[in-house]
Amino acid sequence: MTRSLAGGTLAAILTGKAAVVIGPGIGATEAAAARVHEVLASGIPAVLDADALNVLAADPASIARAAGPIVLTPNPGEAVADKHHLRRLRATRGRFLDRFDTAF
Repeated sequence: MTRSLAGGTLAAILTGKAAVVIGPGIGATEAAAARVHEVLASGIPAVLDADALNVLAADPASIARAAGPIVLTPNPGEAVADKHHLRRLRATRGRFLDRFDTAF
């Protein structure tokens, strides 16, 4: 199920959820980054895709600060579009990204 944030808070939407997907269509604003960080801090298992990956690329240390398990789902273009960000992410989560980078 998808839920809009219009008229509600992210914390209220996350209450009682087993997992969350965030990223597609959230944009590249400060508000979007705040939402991604709120999800990471919530401890709820999270799948991060699309714009959420751009937030992580700008602040790769946020991966290590995640309070719960996370899954990153870059497509090959997102994964290799910016080698600088890929190196920064690798420093945080080396083994996974080493295997991913080798595959693509």
